[in-house]
Parts: sequence; structure tokens; C-alpha cells
Amino acid sequence: MAGDQIRLTPMGGVKAFNCRNCGGQVSLLAPGQSITAACQHCGAVADLTDDNFRILSRFQDAVEHKPRYEIGSKAEFEGRKWVVIGFMKRTVRLYNFDWEEYLLFNPYYGFRFLAHAYGHWSWIKMVQDAPVGLKNYDSVVYGKNRYKILTTGEAEVTYVLGEFYWQVEVGDKAQTRDLVAPPRMLSMELEGGGIIWSVGEYVDPAVVEKAFGMPPNPRMARRGVGANQPNHHQANFRRILPIWILSMLASLALLIGLQSMHKTTEVFNEQYAFPDSLDKVTPPFELGGGKNNVAISLQVLEGLDNKWVEYEGVLHNLETNQNYEFILGAEYYHGFTDGENWTEGSVYGESVLNEIPSGMYEMVTSSSSDAPVGKALITVTRAVPIYTNLLIVWILLSILPIWTFIRSRTFEKQREA
Repeated sequence: MAGDQIRLTPMGGVKAFNCRNCGGQVSLLAPGQSITAACQHCGAVADLTDDNFRILSRFQDAVEHKPRYEIGSKAEFEGRKWVVIGFMKRTVRLYNFDWEEYLLFNPYYGFRFLAHAYGHWSWIKMVQDAPVGLKNYDSVVYGKNRYKILTTGEAEVTYVLGEFYWQVEVGDKAQTRDLVAPPRMLSMELEGGGIIWSVGEYVDPAVVEKAFGMPPNPRMARRGVGANQPNHHQANFRRILPIWILSMLASLALLIGLQSMHKTTEVFNEQYAFPDSLDKVTPPFELGGGKNNVAISLQVLEGLDNKWVEYEGVLHNLETNQNYEFILGAEYYHGFTDGENWTEGSVYGESVLNEIPSGMYEMVTSSSSDAPVGKALITVTRAVPIYTNLLIVWILLSILPIWTFIRSRTFEKQREA
């Protein structure tokens, strides 16, 4: 692309001329403002600043490439009427990447570009105020946005049709740098020692079709991720994020609130020697506070050296004769292998019984172990906080945000590919 300046040609108001290459008539859509025009009959590019319409280049390929929107097509963008006056194809051979550029003209508002690549469209205009570049234009501040570098390369014109307000011909090359802040893209072109900036905004294919008054077409189907295509997964994640955080905090507050209604109380503890297959019966103890959980915990104090211990027991309601069974286990192993110390297991064990009603209880236990002798402490605690429930709730609440975040990152990786 070249600058958005309007340069009057020596043709004045002449609207047509005969091609010096094939003799066919070339009609102009922006007379007096176009600098070059490609003959629609043979593809030769004429210099309109020359009184004899000097031929700048002769078309090298068959004139069989038809743009989706032909020269002279009319469209409505920004609430204004535009006409397509020029079309070109450009290629970055290093990446084997090509795209199309349509030049649109409005006699009151000048020129705009409509760029198309693999089903993705951008509405582009030139900017006169140069952006502020950082790190050799790897990051650019323009307007209220910061744009980050996406690609660099050498763009070559491979096809020209219609007329243009700067001198253009097949084979023209320019160094390009594209920076994005979706849905916007800043493009810098360096040609002939001059720097030209343009800013584009992503346009949905359906919007483009509607602007030209054309029905949907399979050629408009998008492939991959466009350079400045909005990441709707990222937008969704940003919408979900505050709700997710509030939900996590609310669930934590609910747990704390529920826990505050039931005081955690240690109701019994006693030391036991193991192994002992005989049933041990505790003195009666009371569990109050209505239905709630009971945590029976084990701490091995002695004897668990590369050994294991297991307690089987029941919590017996003395009033209803209801039994609540539990098993407590602990094992602890250690050693030295391949020059490194290692440990496995723990001297602690716990069993939580839920929905245990109030009443008078006793606990009956027996133990088994491969240790010859040991000592353990067993504790009974009423209304213990169950953080695993909170963890499960948090995991469930996190599924959608994490999935959305992953899709957003995948989308960005495809953009950079």
C-alpha cells in the first residue's frame, strides 16, 4: 500500500484511454486521481502521469484470476458508498503466504483498502501520524492500544487490476511489518526509503458480503486464525473470570459460615498399645450439636519403623445400638537407595464419619500390625471442617474457566503459527 495522498494527473478529467499494449479501451473510476491503471483486457499497467500512457509492465500471467468483487463493484462501509477501483495480489515468498487487496474509492472520503487472506477480511486506511515504536517497532503504541509484532517479511506484488493512486506494477516489493491488537492491525511498509503506516480492523465475512449485497459464498469460509481476528475465547474468559473468583470466594465464605455454626470439639483421646487383637472399649462420651461429622484420627507414637498398623473399630450409639464402622491405618517406610535417602507413607491416619446424630457413644477397637510392639494415640473430634468438599466445589467451578483459557491460548498459538 502507498500513502493516502491524492495526486492529480495530467489527464485532468479524462475518464478513458486506449491501452498502448492491446488497443482496448480502459475506463477510469477515479479520473484525475489515479496514477496507474491496469488494462482489464490484457493486464498491462499504464503510467497515467505520462501523456502517452507509457506501459510500466506487461502482464506476465494469464488474465484468469478473477477477484471476488470485480472492478466497479459498489459497497457500503462506515455508512458510506464506495466503489472498487483497484485490485492486487501480494505474496511473501519466504512464508508462501499471499493475500488480496481491494482499493475502494469515495470522491468525498478518499481511498480505503479491503484486505483478504484465507477467508479473513480487514478494512484498512492510511494513517498520517506515526505510531510510537518500542524496541525497533516490536511493540507500537497507537491511539489507546499497544500493538505487538506478529510478522515481518518482503511483500511482492504478483497481480494488478484496475487503477491506483500510486505507481504500482507487478514485481514491486516492500519490506513489511505487521503488529496486532485484535481486532486491529498496524502495518508498516518500507519502500523507496519511505515508511507508510496503515491501520486495519477485522471485518466478519458476513459483513463484507452484506456490504456488497452478495449472497454467502464458500470462498468466504475462514481457514485458520486471522492475523487480527478477535479471540472470542479470550473475551469469554475475561467475562467469566470475575464470576469465577466471586464464586470461589462465596463457596469459601459458605463453608466458614456453616463451620461457625458447629464448634469443633475434641471429645475423646487415649493411647493404645499395638498389636492387640482383643477388643478395647472406651468409656462413654457424648457427641452433641445435632447431626454432624466425627473424625477419628490415629497418630503412631512408637514402633512404626518400616512397619504398618491397622485399627478396626465401631462407634457404638449406647441409646440406639446403632454402629458406625471405621478403619484406621498408618505405614511408614524409609531407606537408602542409589545414594539417596527416601521415605514413604505416614505415621498418621484418619477416618471421617458423616451425619452422626447426637447421643452417648462408646468406641470399640482392635489392632493388627507387623511391628512387634508399638504405641498410638486415637482421638475423636466432633464437627471437623471438611476441606475436601470445598476442593471438589472449586474443581467443578474451575472446569469452564480453565477450558476457556486453554482454548484462548490455543487460538493465539494458531494466530502465531
